[in-house]
Amino acid sequence: AERADELSARYGNVTKPSVGAIQRTLLVLEQQGAANFFGEPALRIADVMRTTRDGRGAISVLAADKLMMNPRLYATFLLWLMSELFEELPEVGDL
Repeated sequence: AERADELSARYGNVTKPSVGAIQRTLLVLEQQGAANFFGEPALRIADVMRTTRDGRGAISVLAADKLMMNPRLYATFLLWLMSELFEELPEVGDL
């Protein structure tokens, strides 16, 4: 909040109440285990997208039963996963 003016110059209007709201949300995620979940080394999309020796795709299943007990953390993970897929996978258009 003390650097709101500096952040506003870089990212647009960032008010002190906005910074407070972001901090509260980050605190909730941290209490749900985000510090351990989003730590290093980071999960790589390539780790769950593999092919077999004959070039066929292998299915990876993420067991997220415990993660689903923390809805905000689970939603944050899914958003992160979707953004990584969007950034990493090639765009091929209509096949």
